[in-house]
Amino acid sequence: MDIKQEHYFPINFKVFGLALILGTLISLTIGDAFVVKLIFLAVFTLLTFIMFTTRYGILIDVENATYMVYTWFLWKKKGKPIKINTIEKIYINEVLVAKKVYRYSSGIGKKFQDRIYKAFMKLDDGTKIHLDTDNSEEALADRVKQYAIVLSPLIEG
Repeated sequence: MDIKQEHYFPINFKVFGLALILGTLISLTIGDAFVVKLIFLAVFTLLTFIMFTTRYGILIDVENATYMVYTWFLWKKKGKPIKINTIEKIYINEVLVAKKVYRYSSGIGKKFQDRIYKAFMKLDDGTKIHLDTDNSEEALADRVKQYAIVLSPLIEG
């Protein structure tokens, strides 16, 4: 079972990458050094592509009783398989996420709070492994039920 998790790069990196591409595209219409600008465009496009596609994930092999927390980077999964004896439980936690955003002009910050839900599995040795995240508790609970069915051979009792 392969569960794709959060993206590796935050949204501000992605926006910056898109701004670099847009700025380079605009600069193609102005001035000389067209070839150099094309090279910059290619590099910025590749970097932005990497920022949009790199993510975390977890691969659970029920047959071999292993899991691997990996980083997906350019179609390759990098991580190390770890042995599972049994899964003690699978559960969902509510997490309060707080952000403070500042205005550049005034320096005044505004605090935003939101709730997200994270699913974990706890192994018999006490290790807690993050499985999935969602803004909707119901949507996450539906997915966790599917995970539990697939992982049932490894779940205690």
